[in-house]
Amino acid sequence: MALGVVCVAPQTLAVAALLRAEPGLSVPSHGLAQAAHSREIPLQGQSNFRDLGGYQTEDGRNVKWGLIYRSGELSELSTQDYAKISRLHIRIVYDLRTAAERERAPTAWAAGPVRIMQSPKTPAPFSSTSAEALEKLSPQAAKAMMLGLYRKMPEQYAPEFETIFQQLLENHTPLLLHCDAGKDRSGVASALILSALGVPPAEIRADYTLTNRYVTSASLARNPADRALLAHLRPDTAAVLVAADPAYLDAAFQSINQHYGSVDAYLASQLGVGPDQRARLRSLLLN
Repeated sequence: MALGVVCVAPQTLAVAALLRAEPGLSVPSHGLAQAAHSREIPLQGQSNFRDLGGYQTEDGRNVKWGLIYRSGELSELSTQDYAKISRLHIRIVYDLRTAAERERAPTAWAAGPVRIMQSPKTPAPFSSTSAEALEKLSPQAAKAMMLGLYRKMPEQYAPEFETIFQQLLENHTPLLLHCDAGKDRSGVASALILSALGVPPAEIRADYTLTNRYVTSASLARNPADRALLAHLRPDTAAVLVAADPAYLDAAFQSINQHYGSVDAYLASQLGVGPDQRARLRSLLLN
């Protein structure tokens, strides 16, 4: 696990000025001006950089803005993008990509001191699938592959998810987690965080499917590795792989319930987030 430098900058966030205006989404007050905003932070080189704040929990509290961000890969960020991100004072970046993905699209972080943490996994998703097989892949087969990927993810990525939760429990925020598209691994990680905070399932699914607004085959094609993969796929098959289909997220949670009995049991037994840890997370991350 590669580590960078610990950021010690004070959290003097200016999130409200960075978010794109959108009617109907109010920002809870935690040192920021009350306003209506989108949770997207518009960037030139990444279309799916989002704040996990603002969701209301089942007990009427709100997830604080400016503490947890989710994104796709960062290799195409511009100087202007990094200038904007620097205002977020991010302390931890957890890269959920595999070593192969990082090698093909490396991150050259330029937004101030930060601790970089990385998944130790090596092969990239679909890396063992030949170009010929990809060209023959039907939408139905692609969906089955995605459902299988999500069913396995809670177990396969438990070590990475545990580390992310540990950083949050140690109050190492603002934290940015990301993968390649910011959809699958980041989507499940974000869903687990929101679940631990007590956000209702419908809102968790809404956050997951919000990716469909920002991620398309065209946006992914900025990354050379993704562009090469998409070039071998039928357009209708590519659409299935790119989509944030709620059935995918449902498959992950169904797998958790099947193998562990409940999300809370999974959090406790696999990620070290029992009742005391959930209470601490809520004290740190909720208004």
